[in-house]
Amino acid sequence: MQRTLREKGIQTNAFNSSLLAEPGTTLNRSGEPYRVYTPYLRRMLHDLRPSAPLAAPTKILSPGKWPAGEPLDSLDPIPRIAWYTTLEETWRPGEEGARARLNRFMAHGLADYRQTRDLPARRGTSGLSPHLHFGEIGPRQIWHALGAKGRSSSFLHEIIWREFAHHLLFHFPRTTTQPMRPEFARFPWKKNTKLLHAWQRGRTGIPLVDAGMRELWATGVMHNRVRMVVGSFLVKNLLQPWQDGARWFWDTLVDADLANNTLNWQWVAGCGADAAPYFRIFNPITQAERYDPDAAYVRRWVPEFDDALPPRPLVDLAATREAALDAYARMRGERMKK
Repeated sequence: MQRTLREKGIQTNAFNSSLLAEPGTTLNRSGEPYRVYTPYLRRMLHDLRPSAPLAAPTKILSPGKWPAGEPLDSLDPIPRIAWYTTLEETWRPGEEGARARLNRFMAHGLADYRQTRDLPARRGTSGLSPHLHFGEIGPRQIWHALGAKGRSSSFLHEIIWREFAHHLLFHFPRTTTQPMRPEFARFPWKKNTKLLHAWQRGRTGIPLVDAGMRELWATGVMHNRVRMVVGSFLVKNLLQPWQDGARWFWDTLVDADLANNTLNWQWVAGCGADAAPYFRIFNPITQAERYDPDAAYVRRWVPEFDDALPPRPLVDLAATREAALDAYARMRGERMKK
């Protein structure tokens, strides 16, 4: 956009407030973009000195003459079917809602973040990602709110993971639809609309997966640990393309940031820059036993769940795990070791 305007002789100035650093400025010693998170993290923690946020303006001058427009109500912005009621109860958009979430997290969540961030039944995460995405709060505000002690916390590492996502998207824009690792372009996906729809609707018969997908539909968000589980299930147990999962998240998440969505789906599929090993397949049963041992999260979103009458799973987890490993091995030209 800036290049186009400048080519037309229009002076432009850019003011970065959505990131801690411009995505094109952090390069390795060879002058190449980082492809692995850990060295990128170390570099960022060493180099970052973000300036303090500016104070809010005391007044905002309006133009002397407004262009012609239409009344907001004439655009009929509220859906006639009230599908959004649960989402409306969950989120408070705007700067005030963002500040309230940050303050609550600083007071009640940061100290236990490392211990509680993986427990979906607890409010252990900050809930700031939608506010960051829409610019209702900036990462510099979070950086300075954390103070010196908070800058060594694992929470700040998540903020820099977000920076890494934008760094990768800047340097590798094709990754929104194409795997960063070219060999994954020949992965033998088994596209199946029935399986995809069952996953989207939380009807897989796998309690933790269904709970996450129903939470997403109702609230526009899903716990981060559960996102990894449902993503792994889609691409590695159902062998559905990661792009289909990314599109669904893009349509349903209130924090559907293009950079984060791309990085995280490529991570779980094993085809990205800093990807989970292709042979790492999350077992949703053991994940639930570890992170939701009392089934509080599952029971909230899957009320029909009953320990005495387990649901019938859509696929056999052990068999589909082996099928996925075989598919990855064939893609890599390897033979499965029996």
